[in-house]
Amino acid sequence: MRLNNGIMKVIILNGSPKAHGNTATALHEVERTLQQQSIARRGGATTTIDVLNKYFLKTNMPVVPSQYWSIAHGTAPGEVVRDEEGMQTMRQLGLNMAFMIKSFRLALQQYGSPKIQEKLTETHFIR
Repeated sequence: MRLNNGIMKVIILNGSPKAHGNTATALHEVERTLQQQSIARRGGATTTIDVLNKYFLKTNMPVVPSQYWSIAHGTAPGEVVRDEEGMQTMRQLGLNMAFMIKSFRLALQQYGSPKIQEKLTETHFIR
């Protein structure tokens, strides 16, 4: 999520080898929910949630939660829509993302961006 001249943008990444498969269908559910909430968005490519979250968290990037892992399942094209829990999770993810974007917009206007207070100390888990 990035604030650029007051405009919030969302990047939706799809790394599935099947460009129009179930992953894309699940991500379109997030996109549809964001559109209903009047949020900007853009499509792209994805990887596993765990690996991405580690990079996001290491760089102080906010991570949007949902009611479960942000995954929906299906094998055949279009089958993902039958994963009711997965699609519900995608809708909740979109709602939570819209809420966070709107909240961050207000917070940035009122308080500005948070400043890093300390220089990063990397120990590599060895002392």
